[in-house]
Amino acid sequence: MQKYIIIPENILTNHELSAEAKLLYGDIAGLCQKEGYCWASNRYFATRHGANERSIKRWFSDLTKNGIITCDVSKGNQREIRCTQSLAGDIDVPVGDIDVTGEGQKCHSVGDRNVPHNNKENNTSNNMGASPQRDKKFITPTMEEVQKYCQDRNNSVDSEQFINFYSSKGWMIGKNKMKDWKAAVRTWEKSDYGSQSKTQDSKSKRKLGDL
Repeated sequence: MQKYIIIPENILTNHELSAEAKLLYGDIAGLCQKEGYCWASNRYFATRHGANERSIKRWFSDLTKNGIITCDVSKGNQREIRCTQSLAGDIDVPVGDIDVTGEGQKCHSVGDRNVPHNNKENNTSNNMGASPQRDKKFITPTMEEVQKYCQDRNNSVDSEQFINFYSSKGWMIGKNKMKDWKAAVRTWEKSDYGSQSKTQDSKSKRKLGDL
């Protein structure tokens, strides 16, 4: 069965860490899955990553400085390496024990078939249903809906001008289809754009100009 290491996005996008340090974190996190900590030696990690122990120490230092792992020595003079965030809390990972040769420790393997985040079918369904707000079809509001929302917020946005403005643009904001008309109302509210007082002043000026 193929095995993986898992690197959370916030660590992957941490530009203060080298790519090697991020991979080392994934390795450590896998070892910590069962007991909540691991005790593998620098020699073990050096062998795993094809690096020397000096490099491993440097990557450990980077992870520690960024508050991603802690490394303490127990009473039995055995170091305990812990991740400050748990993968288990975010990812449902079925695991199996694998011997870590020479370290007296077992780590977990991650199968590609039963892990929801690695399953193509689940990825498709997750992408479709993970963000209902984003995928929800936009429904054009009625004049009454906009008026009521403006009244509830006690703002001075002219609902008629709001409807006419976005209707003329096909309910587009720039090059993108509007997703939340209430958010657009709040934007007008903050900028005082399309306020009823301004609209009325403009209409009054036009009338005076026609006289």
